[in-house]
Amino acid sequence: KSLGYDKKGFKVVHGAVSKEEGKAYLPSRAKTGIENVGLAQACGSAAIADDHCEAVDVLTLEKYVKEHVDGDGPIHMLQIDVEGYDGDVMLGAGDEVLGRVEYLEFEYNWMGSWGGQHLYD
Repeated sequence: KSLGYDKKGFKVVHGAVSKEEGKAYLPSRAKTGIENVGLAQACGSAAIADDHCEAVDVLTLEKYVKEHVDGDGPIHMLQIDVEGYDGDVMLGAGDEVLGRVEYLEFEYNWMGSWGGQHLYD
């Protein structure tokens, strides 16, 4: 809010999005500028005890849209880039949310849950 983005339509939510609800651990004092560091590498179970990660709520994309997106009109653009877990985010979207999306962009790579999947799966 201190930057005024909330007045421009931006909403920052301290949390994570995946295919199932729950808790996740995100870095609270991570180094910036590190590419290809997913949650598994940044806050594995040992890191939680190291006190540099904090628990946040995990929402499905369907629940996130319901709680944080105003209105029920089209979602003009949905861009997902979560280091190999993009498919998990989409699995949590549900047909109603995906039906509202006019343009969808996501990353497909060797990391995360994409490792053993093909796009046609």
